[in-house]
Amino acid sequence: MESFVWIDGTAFDFTNWAPEQPDGPDTCIRIEMFNGRWHDFSCESNCIVMCQMSYLIDYPTPEIPAFGFSEEAILNSIKDLNAKIDFFSNNINEKLSRLDYHVHHIDESVEQCKATNDELKKVKQKILKQLNKTEAIIMFA
Repeated sequence: MESFVWIDGTAFDFTNWAPEQPDGPDTCIRIEMFNGRWHDFSCESNCIVMCQMSYLIDYPTPEIPAFGFSEEAILNSIKDLNAKIDFFSNNINEKLSRLDYHVHHIDESVEQCKATNDELKKVKQKILKQLNKTEAIIMFA
């Protein structure tokens, strides 16, 4: 870590290394956007640069294209991602609609089976009553 210094050669007064970082011969630092942790990486990579700035002086913020891409390229990527999200959302909604259709028909089939079962129970009861009457007649005959 001692080999890492600001571009003007001064030592860091703050670090936020990810676990087991720095881990290689790389001489630049990248910041993970999702957690802010630092990783060493090759200075040959194309990305934005973090510069040391004094918080006592109000420097104007420079215009730096994000990761070497133009604003138009970034907007096109966002449009492409939105189109993919719409496609997958529509696809999922269509599959959910089909699933609802099948679940509805399964529910109807279950209700029909219950009704048929209830009718069969009634027929069974009628047959048992008839058998009991027949046995009573045979016993007295």
